Amino acid sequence: MRRWAPAGAVALALGSAAALYGVSYETRLLETRAQALDRALDRVEADIAAARADIAHLSRPERMAPLARAMGLAPPTGQQFVAESQLPRRPREQP
Repeated sequence: MRRWAPAGAVALALGSAAALYGVSYETRLLETRAQALDRALDRVEADIAAARADIAHLSRPERMAPLARAMGLAPPTGQQFVAESQLPRRPREQP
C-alpha cells in the first residue's frame, strides 16, 4: 500500500495540473471572445451615434423648409383643422 501512495500522489498532481491547464485555456478563449464582442459593441454604438447625427443634420428645419416649398408644401392653415366632433367614428375592433 505504501508503495502506491507516491505514485498516486504524482498521478493526482499531474491530473490536477492538466485540469488546471484546461480551465486556464478555456478562460483565455472566453476572455478573447468577450473582448471581440466588446469591440463589436463599440463599433455598433459608434454606428448608431453616427446615424443619429446624420438624422439630426438632415432633418434640420432650415434644410427642410426650402425642400418642402420646392415640393409645393406649405404650413397648415386654420381651415385645414377640424373639431374632433366632425371626425368620423372608428368601428370597434372585435377581439
